[in-house]
Amino acid sequence: MSDELAVTPIGTSPAWYNPGEPASGTLVEVDGFRLLVDCGSGVIARYVDRWAPALPIDAIVITHAHPDHTFDLVPLKYGLLYGALGWDAPQLWLPPGGHGRLQRLAQSFDGGEDFFTESFDLRTYHPRTTVSIGPFDLRTREVPHYIESWALRLDHARGSIAFSGDMGPDDGIVELVRGVDLFICEAGAPAGTEPPPDAGHLPPELAGRYAREARAGELMINHVPAELGLERQVDVARACFGGPTVAAMPMVRHVVGGHARRPG
Repeated sequence: MSDELAVTPIGTSPAWYNPGEPASGTLVEVDGFRLLVDCGSGVIARYVDRWAPALPIDAIVITHAHPDHTFDLVPLKYGLLYGALGWDAPQLWLPPGGHGRLQRLAQSFDGGEDFFTESFDLRTYHPRTTVSIGPFDLRTREVPHYIESWALRLDHARGSIAFSGDMGPDDGIVELVRGVDLFICEAGAPAGTEPPPDAGHLPPELAGRYAREARAGELMINHVPAELGLERQVDVARACFGGPTVAAMPMVRHVVGGHARRPG
């Protein structure tokens, strides 16, 4: 059991697959506790192939209810109920209104009212409230997207991690991210573009600027469509941030910490 605080992106694809890569899902682990942020298509298959059933997922936090962030909750539910996983029911933390959206999905394939509650310990996070999830403190902020979407911050004694989730431009994200050790930020819009007011994704320039203004220790660029060119998106974000910047790489474990925060 490692005492390092680490993240492992399992999948970083957008709403359509990057070649050979699952949709959104990132494993966060410390002190033997395993927390999954988002559970998009293909994430659980990759998780089971690498870790399960020996290493159960203790908790799942969903940023928003789009399919590329939630659809693998369904095969996971069946694996918990009928398969060989044998885990205790993971905590499933949803945004306000999230259970209703998932329940409407379940009803479309004849799922009953207990479709998710019979396999998960269902909970809801709320704005302006800190909740404890295992060894982590979770804070959230609603951000612009095409449906309700939430940025997350996880604080632990060994470090802190923030997730933009899917979001359009919002300078208010800086306050949530301020002083974080690792900011995992989407860059799903092309570099060199001015996002419209109703944009649901960020160009890398904004990802870098938000990390710089928040004085984050490190920036990880996530959720980039392959056709935009991952290296280009990372290079542009790095230039705007001015600090350590990496790409979220599927199944590559990344230890959090060790980078000084930018001076104020």
